[in-house]
Amino acid sequence: MTLSDEDGRSLLILVLDASQSFWGRREALRQKNGLQVIPSTARRALATFQETLEVVMVFLQSYLMLNRMNEIAFLAVNEEGSSMIYPTEQMVREGMSLSGGGASGKGFFRCVEEGIKKMTTHSDKVEEMSRGTISNALGMGLCYANRIQGEMAGKPLQV
Repeated sequence: MTLSDEDGRSLLILVLDASQSFWGRREALRQKNGLQVIPSTARRALATFQETLEVVMVFLQSYLMLNRMNEIAFLAVNEEGSSMIYPTEQMVREGMSLSGGGASGKGFFRCVEEGIKKMTTHSDKVEEMSRGTISNALGMGLCYANRIQGEMAGKPLQV
């Protein structure tokens, strides 16, 4: 989901499923089919969590390079719930952002790496994740977008 204003400033909200149950089933399917590495010619090869995360990070880096005013809200979900990985609560309180200062691209990627590590190592549960967890993450993202939109009262973002 992306919100943007007339000056080209955009907010990209990304929700990543970091649940062990999903990625565990996916890895079992990869092993069953004998897929150790994704062949470059295979269109339907199953990516690992790490491979998916690497591709997402490249996409986010490209998105940030499109416009220096672009912002990102990165959320992750696992069996225990959802979490706002970026920006952190402290960053929001202090008014830090990628476009407004106080946060760097390098800091963003470090923050995402630490947040994902916390989400994937925190959970000991391997049961199915409820749909409500993903809905909660989407709700968190929309609330954050609404807050950003309210802070930019003179320049409303367009959906």
